[in-house]
Formats: sequence, C-alpha cells, structure tokens
Amino acid sequence: MPTTLIIMRHGEAEDAKGTEPDADLMRMLTEKGKKTQTRMAEFFEKKGWRVLGIFTSPAARARQSGLQISDHFRAPTDWDLCLLNPIAEVRLLQKLPDPNDNVCYVVIGHDPSITLFANRMCGEEVVHGGMEKSAAVVLEVTENAVGTAKFIGYFTPRDAEKELGASS
Repeated sequence: MPTTLIIMRHGEAEDAKGTEPDADLMRMLTEKGKKTQTRMAEFFEKKGWRVLGIFTSPAARARQSGLQISDHFRAPTDWDLCLLNPIAEVRLLQKLPDPNDNVCYVVIGHDPSITLFANRMCGEEVVHGGMEKSAAVVLEVTENAVGTAKFIGYFTPRDAEKELGASS
C-alpha cells in the first residue's frame, strides 16, 4: 500500500510585528487559523487519513499549524529548515518513511514553495496559482522521488466544512 502524503499550507497568521529580520518567522496563527487547522484535521480523519507524523517549517505559524493537527491525532511533529526552501524536496523525501508502509504524513510549509513541492511530487501542475491558507494537496506515494506521486485531490477549508457540516 502507498503512503498518503498530505502537503499543506499553514493556517491564517497575524501580521508581522516590527521590521526585524525574523519578524516574519515569528508570526503566530490567528484564532481563525487555529480553528481551521483543527477542522482540517477532523476532515482528514473523516476521509480515513490517520496521520502518524508531521513535518513543518520552523516558522511559528507553520509549527502551530502542525501542532493543531498533532493534537488531534497525537502524532509527533518535526520541523526542518528545508521547508523554507522551494527546491529542498530531496532532503525532505529522505525524512519520509518507506512509502510502502500504508501510513499518512503531513508536510506544512509556505506558498509558493509548498505549491511547487506538491506540483513537483506529481510531475505536473496539480495546483494552479498557489495554495490557499490551510489547504491541502493529498498524494499517494509509492516511491520517495519527485514526479512519481499520484494526485488524489486538492482540499480547501470550504471543502472540509461542506463534508463536516457547520462548525459548532
């Protein structure tokens, strides 16, 4: 069985505070961003994608996005600088488990690099114009190599709400 790889953009974040070089990296999720990430985790579970691990960029908003999903699935989260680099997929692919383990992992990063990663994994443009916040590209991976993944779908927070029903 293939590995399910969910490639996500981080949730809605607050505006940068200040002009320091690391101000963008310190941006936190808004309450809406946290809630949306939790709803996406619920959506993944309803779809049968049981997340076993999460990889995020080191930016605060990406790490928080991962923690919202981690809390739902009780899955470990790891961050890596390679998720700030649009062409660092080789390093990320080395971290993923054997793709024949029938498991599910989530990768959370930033646009445009996360969109480029999803498209490169499929060997074609499956997402046009960039991923919206908290959106996910779902792939089936049978080998850890670019251009070999099977595109399952692109899911937005609106898709999750339609499937899950109105939020409480």
